[in-house]
Amino acid sequence: MSLFGHCIVVLAYALLAAALGLSFGPSLAAPGFGGSMATAGLVFLAFALGHEFLLRRSSLHETVRLMRELRQANAQTAADLGATRRDLTALRRQLEGVQREGAEKMAGEMQMLKGLLQQLNDRMLRRRVSGPSTSAAVPLPIRREAPGELPADAAQQLDMVRMALEDNRVDLYLQPIVSLPQRKVRFYESFSRIRNVEGGVLAPEQYLALAEDNGLITTIDNLLLFRCVQLIRRTKGRRRDVGFFVNMSVRSLQDEEFFGQFYEFLQQNADLADNLFFEFSQGDIEKHGAAVAAAMERLADLGFRFSLDQVSSLDVDYNGLARASFRFVKIDARALTSREHQSVASIDVADLKLVLGRNGIDLIAEKIETEPMVVDLLEFDVDYGQGYLFGEPRRSREAA
Repeated sequence: MSLFGHCIVVLAYALLAAALGLSFGPSLAAPGFGGSMATAGLVFLAFALGHEFLLRRSSLHETVRLMRELRQANAQTAADLGATRRDLTALRRQLEGVQREGAEKMAGEMQMLKGLLQQLNDRMLRRRVSGPSTSAAVPLPIRREAPGELPADAAQQLDMVRMALEDNRVDLYLQPIVSLPQRKVRFYESFSRIRNVEGGVLAPEQYLALAEDNGLITTIDNLLLFRCVQLIRRTKGRRRDVGFFVNMSVRSLQDEEFFGQFYEFLQQNADLADNLFFEFSQGDIEKHGAAVAAAMERLADLGFRFSLDQVSSLDVDYNGLARASFRFVKIDARALTSREHQSVASIDVADLKLVLGRNGIDLIAEKIETEPMVVDLLEFDVDYGQGYLFGEPRRSREAA
């Protein structure tokens, strides 16, 4: 009760006491005004003591209630602290487990890389003992980012590629793939770039055929995958919805020695299946045998999905692609918009997207270089676009 309330109560007691004193005082005590005042005083004192008793009793009940609530709050706080302590202990153990698992994965990856390079040395040694390469490949042009001499012949160029692999001079380059028409980056296609000791850079089309003819393509594919997995791991926390396409040669799937390590590595990283897609050319897929199909099925069982690129003909069994776990088809933008190309295809380009959609396959138009090409492609409801208009391949600094 507030001070004003107490004053009102005291004033009421005083008035009540005065009234009782004047009414009954002369008959209960001495006659006259003095008796009335004495009686009023006694009545006021009685009321005041009663009021004080009631206030103390109310205050005591309130104190008891507050103490009870305080004990309950202390008990709840103790329970919360106990639960928090248990959560912190569990979190610490989880973090220790993640760190231990990360260290084991890193050790496994380094062992894989060491094994790849050792196998590369062994293969090159066997090739040298059996005789020089009979490849008729001619020297390839090199794009220079620093002064450097071009190898004099294919054998020297092959040796340059081998040394670049041994010295880990293989860089990861990325090109964005955007959604249309929003142009939001949704994927990146990964490319390998090989540097010579002087800093000259070979693009994939400049050395892949030579590497494939001389048994080096599996090493390049595995190194590219290794670097891409490292990048996905580093960026997954902040770029969870971005995927990466990794180009693969079917020779990597046919090579039992390399595929064993390749598959074991992917088993350890199966949690990245939503962010990692393997890309194969239409020519490789159409001529591959049962061994490659079995290898791709094993990868699909781990949750990985595929993309078809270098499409030269739209006459494709899209239902068969879907059953083989293909989720993307890449087609040259000019092939989609060229009337000449459309006239020789058994499927009309306008219906292509409907057929792909029924089979759960997204269409990616590649090699887009101008804005008018984008306008033409939107007519076909293309899902994604890739090309220099949206960004050229650039070296991934995070993967360096």
